[in-house]
Amino acid sequence: MIQSKFTLTVVVGCLMAGSSFAQNVISAKSGLINYTEGQVFLGDSAVKQKFGEYADIKTGQHLRTEEGRAEVLLTPGVFLRVAENSEIAMVSNALSDTRIEVVKGSVVIEASEISKENSVEFLVGGSRLDLRKNGVFRIDASEPPRIRAYDGEIALFRDGQQSVVKEGREMLLASVPVAEKFSKDDTDPFFRWAARRSGYMAAANLSAATYLRDQNSSIGMSGWYYSPFIGMFTYIPLNGYYRNMWNYAYYSPSRVYEPTSSWNPGPRSDGFSAIDAGRGMSDMGGRSYGGMRGGGGYQAPATSAPAPSAPAAARGGGVSGGSRGGGGRGSR
Repeated sequence: MIQSKFTLTVVVGCLMAGSSFAQNVISAKSGLINYTEGQVFLGDSAVKQKFGEYADIKTGQHLRTEEGRAEVLLTPGVFLRVAENSEIAMVSNALSDTRIEVVKGSVVIEASEISKENSVEFLVGGSRLDLRKNGVFRIDASEPPRIRAYDGEIALFRDGQQSVVKEGREMLLASVPVAEKFSKDDTDPFFRWAARRSGYMAAANLSAATYLRDQNSSIGMSGWYYSPFIGMFTYIPLNGYYRNMWNYAYYSPSRVYEPTSSWNPGPRSDGFSAIDAGRGMSDMGGRSYGGMRGGGGYQAPATSAPAPSAPAAARGGGVSGGSRGGGGRGSR
């Protein structure tokens, strides 16, 4: 048990932040709804998020968006971000066998840790997609469905045939799938929103991993850990750290860096900046987090926007553990 001003308890499938201590909570399921904005529905019920309360998508349930977006946590290190006017179905929410059907619309998958123990696959347009290497992928369920690998590799299974979609390639899921090159600069407001969400998660990781390090706490596994200072779950690898294509990093407590210029590699050529520690966070509507999660109604983000920043008090607040990681592999 980790000493902290906060606690985390499990109540009927929801995770709620409280007070007194921080407890490790190990989940055996994928599908925690970590963030929503605008009109998001779980089944026929609108998802109304409150600070510290998180619903989960159970096997057989559908999550759909209208004028809204959502971020869902799957196996540790695998984030699913759902665009507006989209729908997904949870076919299986077990960590060892997570299967999600993309019914309509678009999703972006950020995979920071893939393990043999925790399987994640996606179903779309009669095809099955398996994550092969850490990276960022986009699935569009329009006609015809399409998969893009912005980074990493994903395997496609269709009609008994297997294909591998590598970085910088896209594949239309037609009768004869063929991988072709595409420009990774070809993005849209949803994809850029997904990139900013990754930055918020990295900021929460910095706060949580630094706290664990300062408390000399061992986590024992990769997982989803709650950062009460920012008010969201984040991914913490067991060992090393992972830096994604947007230049955001997820650190283990043993590898978290002090927030100095040596830790911050600066802006990328594609316009996304690394986290600039020491400045305040704000959500995409310009509202300051102020220790609370960003709220408010859905707003279509601007064509470009500054990357989120780490909290000034990176050491403030405790964390509490999340899902069991599959091997807890750090990238470095």
